[in-house]
Amino acid sequence: MTNLVPGNILVLSVERVYGPKANNPRQSYSDEGFQRLVASLEKQGQLRPAQARIRCQYDPPESEGFDVVLEDGHSRMEARLAGEYTHDAKGVRREDLRVQITPSIEMRAQSLFEERGIECSDEELPGVMENLVSEIKNSIAKESFTVNTAREEWCVYSEAVSLQGQLTILSDLYPEKDKPELMAQVAEQNGLTVSTVDLRLSLLDPAKTPVDVQEALRDREISQSQAHILRRITDEEVRKELTDKTYTEGLTKSALEKEIAKAEKKAAAKAEAGGTEATPLVKGKRKKRKKEPSSSLRSEESLVAGLSELRELLALTDDEAEPDDYQQLIGAIAALEWMATPQSEEKIAEAINSTAEQIYADTREEDQGDPEPSESDSDSE
Repeated sequence: MTNLVPGNILVLSVERVYGPKANNPRQSYSDEGFQRLVASLEKQGQLRPAQARIRCQYDPPESEGFDVVLEDGHSRMEARLAGEYTHDAKGVRREDLRVQITPSIEMRAQSLFEERGIECSDEELPGVMENLVSEIKNSIAKESFTVNTAREEWCVYSEAVSLQGQLTILSDLYPEKDKPELMAQVAEQNGLTVSTVDLRLSLLDPAKTPVDVQEALRDREISQSQAHILRRITDEEVRKELTDKTYTEGLTKSALEKEIAKAEKKAAAKAEAGGTEATPLVKGKRKKRKKEPSSSLRSEESLVAGLSELRELLALTDDEAEPDDYQQLIGAIAALEWMATPQSEEKIAEAINSTAEQIYADTREEDQGDPEPSESDSDSE
């Protein structure tokens, strides 16, 4: 297409624009905010063009057959398709998107090559270009996240969705990298530890966080710390009841734990009356340790004293300023707790993960609600 020149502003059919929803780092605005965007695009037309780069060989194979790859404007494209009109106020078809053309990855790499005055042999050229392309791709992913996060203050669920979106984008850009490498890259570009990223993503995993808890967290009815407590409840009916009660009565973490204890006693009494064994209401709880005969190992009192000292050190350590020290202390605490509970069925790796999860949940203040995105913010996606 001859008019695909960087700087040009064109109206393209969305069928020619590659921009899957999963590639949008920001997917956290409310249904109300999205509907405002749909209405705005119908009544006012598209106020600003989206950014779309010319497709090239360095883009995902799935983008073949498209003219451009969307860099900014995923929400606008989705909102146009969600409308029920045929043409907007400016006479543009609903299925068309106004885009500003930006250089392809290949063009940008070539420009960097020339700007830096790189000199290399023909044999070295492919490797040099590969490094430049990798630099450009990383910049694209990072800028996409930076632009979106600057537009609103994230709640923890929104942040988790954003981190998942970044992983999707990076896996698209770097198909040769495995998940641990991508996780490390996402953590680095967001100034987080890998364990924090993993903890956030666990909130989106139905195997770790039931869907009903996810929905309450997404709707800002519960905080992150409350979600960590509620997701441990195995009984769906009890979990939903306590999730609703947490929201309607504004239960604190300690109050929520007391409600769970009451539910456990009630379940145990019911099982005893029926002559059956009570099913565990909360997963991840360790069995009580039976008294073991004395041995050459340290006593239980020594382990408890050591744990107390480690937790005091943990309280004095800044998890943001000293993330490595903080992680090491968590690992040491988890290992001592695991040793002190020989009847626990947890593996050591699982024990460390669950301890880290609980400590991070306990040390974070309850999330404050975010302001709903404005129409201008939504339209700027």
